[in-house]
Amino acid sequence: VVVSSGLVALAVFPLLGRLSDKGGRRTLLCGFMSACPIGVLAFYNAPGSFYLPFYFLQMMAGFALSGLQTTFFAESFPESHRCTAQGVMMSFAVVGGATGLATESLIYTYVGNHARAVSLVLLPSFISPIVVHLCLPETAGKDLSEISPELHEEGAEEKMELSEDNLRTPSGPGSPRGSRGLVTRK
Repeated sequence: VVVSSGLVALAVFPLLGRLSDKGGRRTLLCGFMSACPIGVLAFYNAPGSFYLPFYFLQMMAGFALSGLQTTFFAESFPESHRCTAQGVMMSFAVVGGATGLATESLIYTYVGNHARAVSLVLLPSFISPIVVHLCLPETAGKDLSEISPELHEEGAEEKMELSEDNLRTPSGPGSPRGSRGLVTRK
């Protein structure tokens, strides 16, 4: 089931890209931010063997959510800050995952059932699509410089010129650089 859902995800990703270009990334992101926890809730609470379609739903929604989140949040920051923003996002994902596991373990000690504990831990996840929809801009169909323009400080050109002067190879006696322009150690 994991392999088949992964193969289907590879076929679905280009379709998701086109849908997000036309219908909006934020809308699609909010949809999958809702579908993923619904799939997990249904998977843990489905009677008998009815869990299998919900396993597929949660896997597909998780794959889609991963790609959409990365794209959406990368577009929400200027180029000069994207790597830092992605690092912070991954840090929150790790901390959130660890906190979620610890919370599920704690709740399990009170309810005595993993399905109930996971279901209770998942309930706050339904707030995320509301926050994204109300607080973040739509990025589809817009120029990246319009969504997240680079911020330029006053005097940035002067600072650039000064830093270029600093990069020139110093000459003369007492220069810390050798004859090839490399820093030498004594």
